[in-house]
Amino acid sequence: MTFKMYGLRTVNRDGTSYRGFVWPLVVDARVEATDWDPADRCGGGLHFLPWGCGNVSTCDLNDGATWLVIGTDDEVVEITSDGGGKSKTKSATVIFVGNRTDAIDRIRALGAAGKPHIFSTATAGEGGNATAGHGGNATAGDRGTATAGHGGTATAGDRGTIIIKRWDEKTKRYRLAVGYVGEGGIEAGTAYGVASGGRIIKAVTV
Repeated sequence: MTFKMYGLRTVNRDGTSYRGFVWPLVVDARVEATDWDPADRCGGGLHFLPWGCGNVSTCDLNDGATWLVIGTDDEVVEITSDGGGKSKTKSATVIFVGNRTDAIDRIRALGAAGKPHIFSTATAGEGGNATAGHGGNATAGDRGTATAGHGGTATAGDRGTIIIKRWDEKTKRYRLAVGYVGEGGIEAGTAYGVASGGRIIKAVTV
C-alpha cells in the first residue's frame, strides 16, 4: 500500500501523545481524528512532520520516545502559525513503529531522500549546495554552500559558505547565521554550529 504523503512523529512508549491521544503501536493500524478541523492551528487533527521535514524540537528526543512513520491519502493542512513546520491530517495509517534511526531510514526509503528532513546528512561536491534539515549535517566542497537547519552542523571547503538556521527567542522567529570560509576564523573542512545569539562556533564532537 502506498500513500501520497508520509510523515514522522514521536509518542510515549505507551503510544500516548499530547492531550492524552493514544496512537496504536501496530503497523497497518488506521487512525482517525474525531476532532478534525482544517484551520491553520494546532489541534483538530493528527500532527506530524511531512516527509520528516520541520523543526526537530517538535519531536521527543529522549531515549524513551517511540518514533512513528505514518502515511496518509487524506487532506493535509500545513500549520504555519507556530513555526514548527508541522502539518496535520484527518486520518493516517501507521507504517513503522520503532527507534529514531530506523524511522529516518524508513521515511527516506519512502521518498524523503533528497529532502531536508530532520537528522539528514547532505553532501555536495565542489561548487555544490548541500542542505540538511533540523539536527542534520550539511557538507559542501570548495566554493560550495552548506546549509543546516536548527541544531545542525555545516561544513564547507575553501571559499565556501556555511548557513545555519537558529531560533531567536527574543524576536520569536528563525534567523540565519552565515559564515564564510577564510573569514572570521572559519576554517575549511571544519564542522560549525551556532551558539545562542547567533555566533558561529566550532561544533562539539563526541
